[in-house]
Amino acid sequence: MRNLQRWMSGFRWLGSAASAAFTAAVFTPGWNATGERLAVTTMLGAADAIVVRGAGIMDGALADESLRRTIYGMELYKRGMAPTIVFAGPPSRRVSGPSEAEIRKQIALRMGIPEDRIITVSRVLTTREESQQIAAELKKIPATTILLVTETLHMRRAMAVFERAGLKTFPAPSDDLPRVAVSPPQRLTLMWRVLVQTGGLFYYWLVGYA
Repeated sequence: MRNLQRWMSGFRWLGSAASAAFTAAVFTPGWNATGERLAVTTMLGAADAIVVRGAGIMDGALADESLRRTIYGMELYKRGMAPTIVFAGPPSRRVSGPSEAEIRKQIALRMGIPEDRIITVSRVLTTREESQQIAAELKKIPATTILLVTETLHMRRAMAVFERAGLKTFPAPSDDLPRVAVSPPQRLTLMWRVLVQTGGLFYYWLVGYA
């Protein structure tokens, strides 16, 4: 009986601790501060190329984050930040159709970006694969400096592998989630993204990718 009481007391303590942690995560700016420490400060400047990382497609269309990155990458190109833009992204695993990179290219063409200024890289599944294949494509131009477009919390890990691939990389984040996440659902998303990207950064460091 005493053992059962101890177990019940332990479960109640864990429940209370979990509730307190959840409340702190979604109703206080603690994870915002953590996210800002993980983020990299934007550093825009002239470069040889703009690299827009993949972010996924759904039912043959760009996912929200993919579209956001695409638009921002095109904006940077239109501002004259670089003479070449690189779109990355594989085909969907669920439905047949063009790759994410090709969909982005078609949007860019409709927005008036010349085809000979666009490079697509679609046979990639990871950030490291992207960095290696894009570096190989840019070497042909040649291009050695890039503006890297990806989400804020992924930027640190992405920059590490692109730098290791031989490209001087300037961060051009497509969002500012640590600052704009103010509602409970947004902060819950922020917490999850911080944990995922911190884990990814640690893994890349552990295996020598970054």
